[in-house]
Amino acid sequence: MKAFGALIVLFWLSGCSQKSGIIGTTEIMTWQGAKKGAVSITFDDGSINQFRQAIPILNRLGFKGTFFIITGNIPGSEFRGQFVGRPLQELIAESAVMPTNDANFFERASALAYLGIPDAVELHTEAGALFEQGKKQDAYAIVDEGFATARVKAVSNALRPSPEGGITWAEIFEFARQGHEFGNHTVTHPRLAVLDEANLLYELEKGKEELLRRLGSYHTFSA
Repeated sequence: MKAFGALIVLFWLSGCSQKSGIIGTTEIMTWQGAKKGAVSITFDDGSINQFRQAIPILNRLGFKGTFFIITGNIPGSEFRGQFVGRPLQELIAESAVMPTNDANFFERASALAYLGIPDAVELHTEAGALFEQGKKQDAYAIVDEGFATARVKAVSNALRPSPEGGITWAEIFEFARQGHEFGNHTVTHPRLAVLDEANLLYELEKGKEELLRRLGSYHTFSA
């Protein structure tokens, strides 16, 4: 069901225009057009079937959707996945003499996906999930495992490739013209809870910048 998004009932008070009464300093509002409520249809991650299957259905029914897209996955995006910080070789050399700990975990977890080793992204995701569950030592062990592998393999901070067969910005702009809106779901969809400040800001701000530059504020949601 995730492929087709989720229906979320929102009490969109900011969109209301009629006051039905005032109690003290609280304004009680009614829905526009005397409606009783509103439904927002949202989709996460921008998987291809959302655009190839869900949007035609929405258009046929006269509904509009909000799509939260991973901007760095779209071919031609200016901002792609990359590590922001010290040279990776410096971090790798340091990992040989200093295990992952509270002081360096977020920097290393941010870099882990870019070490150029097999399953680098999966290791980053696993470490993030363990950390979020409160299993800090297990998360540190996963990071140490990744860096140990990197010490004996070639390392590259190359940009992540775009998934093949994905959507294009030209198609997204056409969907926006049809009335659908798009929100920022970060540049690469990392585990935000384990990023350091520099990489967290890159993911959030560059995804927003890309979206606004491509579509403008009219077609974007909270970007």
